[in-house]
Amino acid sequence: MLTALSVSSTATFGLKAIRQNDSPNGQNWAWPSAHTSSSFTAASVLHEFYGPKVGIPAYIMASLVAYRMMDTGDHWASDIVFGATLGWVVGHSIASKYQSPEVAGFNIIPFTPTIGTQIMGVCLVKQF
Repeated sequence: MLTALSVSSTATFGLKAIRQNDSPNGQNWAWPSAHTSSSFTAASVLHEFYGPKVGIPAYIMASLVAYRMMDTGDHWASDIVFGATLGWVVGHSIASKYQSPEVAGFNIIPFTPTIGTQIMGVCLVKQF
């Protein structure tokens, strides 16, 4: 989660520094919405690790954050849409790297027996 939020924040504030546009209420650095990108990043990571049972409520909460940012005049719709997209892409991209590879429900792990042998391979492991 920390890695994904760090990447998302860096990208968001880098884009804000490059673009420097105003929000509906006249504030600087509106595009993209940092609140929206970070909340969608967190929701995407939770969805990747825990599935839709946790992911869907997290996306609903992230959508409420996005709605609030637009409703209070802090952001334009384009700020919200791009922030949500950025957060979704970063969250899923980073979290998927931490998942162990899987085939038909079996985790794939390297197989290296005792030291001194030339045998190597992979194991398919499933916990019951």
